[in-house]
Amino acid sequence: MLTLASNIQPVKAEGTIYIRADGSIDPPTAPISTVDNITYTLTGNITSGDANGIVVERDNIVVDGNGYAVQGNVVGTDGLAGLSLTGMSNVTIKNFSYIGGFNLGIYLYSSNNNLISGNFITAVSHGISLFYSNDNIVSGNDVKACIGYGIILQDSSNNNTVIGNNATANGNGGIAIFYSSPSNIVKENNVMANKGVGICVLLSDNTSVSGNNITANSYDDIQLLSSSNCSISGNNVANAGANYEGIYLWNCSDNSISGNNVTENSQRGIFIRDSNYNSVSGNNITNNFDGIDVWSSSGNIIFHNNFINNTNQVYSTSDSVNVWDNGYPSSGNYWSDYNGTDLYSGPYQNITGSDGVGDTPYIIDFNNRDNYPFMKPYPWAADDIGITSVAASKNVVGQGYNASINVIMFNYGNGTEAFNVIVYANQTLIGEMFNVTLTRGNSATITFTWNTSGFAYGNYTVWAYAEPLPEETDTSDNNYTCGVPVHVGVPGDVSSSTPGVYDKKCDMKDIAYLVILFNTKPSSSNWNPNADVDNNGVVNMIDIAIAILNYNKHE
Repeated sequence: MLTLASNIQPVKAEGTIYIRADGSIDPPTAPISTVDNITYTLTGNITSGDANGIVVERDNIVVDGNGYAVQGNVVGTDGLAGLSLTGMSNVTIKNFSYIGGFNLGIYLYSSNNNLISGNFITAVSHGISLFYSNDNIVSGNDVKACIGYGIILQDSSNNNTVIGNNATANGNGGIAIFYSSPSNIVKENNVMANKGVGICVLLSDNTSVSGNNITANSYDDIQLLSSSNCSISGNNVANAGANYEGIYLWNCSDNSISGNNVTENSQRGIFIRDSNYNSVSGNNITNNFDGIDVWSSSGNIIFHNNFINNTNQVYSTSDSVNVWDNGYPSSGNYWSDYNGTDLYSGPYQNITGSDGVGDTPYIIDFNNRDNYPFMKPYPWAADDIGITSVAASKNVVGQGYNASINVIMFNYGNGTEAFNVIVYANQTLIGEMFNVTLTRGNSATITFTWNTSGFAYGNYTVWAYAEPLPEETDTSDNNYTCGVPVHVGVPGDVSSSTPGVYDKKCDMKDIAYLVILFNTKPSSSNWNPNADVDNNGVVNMIDIAIAILNYNKHE
């Protein structure tokens, strides 16, 4: 504590301090020192009262705050700033522990190729403000509790990079880019949690917003307004509070929204309004009220997204016609409420064998459908196998006779895999197969024979288990349960006036039913596999004889 107290310098009332073009400091008594007219280092705190704090009039220098503060008393007074640069280039402003009490914290006007780094700015109208300023870097600053925006680039401020800043608790928002094109970049872990928006991009084409943590904003997390050819990618857009949208597009075209984590937004994860021909791909859209809303917007392509546990996955107005998949085999999106099967493959989903894609479309409305919905979240891991179907050849099998159990598996991973598959009836082993080998992107069907000798009468749940690969992380689909229970009953009890309901005895109704189905095969229109008691692929005299031998027996 004594050491800390000895390092605190008294606040000095200096008015505006200038670093002149000739390298001099005006007034010379200001708490700034330099030995080479290149690096200017604060030696104490500065208060400017009703004026600018520091005005830089020299290029190619470093202004090092050295942990000191610049305090003003002019919040709301236009044009007054803690540090001000007009027409300057190659200036670094860094390490100010506090800049506050001004209309603008740090202000660049028509200034290019400058670096603003590692400063703390608060209690101003706008924290860092760039006008007509290009090719600057704004990095590692902590800008909080400003009345307006934490960082604002406007009026043809182009090719700037905003990286690794904390912009929090600001009234209008964290970062704003207005009327500036092309190629401003906001990236790499800027943190934004504000009373207004996280990032607002207005009439600023070719802007990139990537890799930021944009959470807990009271309004939208990211706004893209009347802007084109922008990229919004790899951001964490999460909001557990009462905000509006995660990502909002209005009057926008030809933008890419990709690889973002959009979660827990109270209204919409992504809102596309009056915006056409944008791409929305590879986003995780989870636990929002609406996953994605599309209003009066057409020609957008929306694919490879994961829509998981949103109250409403999609809302689309009737005048919106969009593409919800990228064709086959690239395919569409994952929908957590999709209940289709994956027994077929190919562009028409009519080729036997799984492909990780649902056999039927995910229907949004009359004009919108995902033709190739994924069966599990995308992208798939490098080492990942899954069971896509377990089906019994019959749902009634005579005790002591056989049923066939077909297990279909698919390799979602990147290489050839070998694994073991085990099949059970309830908890009793039916069979197992070792070293099942599947090449990438292919499926296989394994048929197990279930001999019901020793199984008591009753219903059985048949399920299969694929032992996980050594590096497999998603094992949720390594188990698969047959959707219809299989009943082990009296051999020959095969007739049923109500599908699936049997009287648990073999009588004349069953014998008569077998006679009616005599000589039918799987290709027959009236084929019933339950009537093939001995499981040899045809209903014949053997099946009738079995029923006669068990006549009047019951469970």
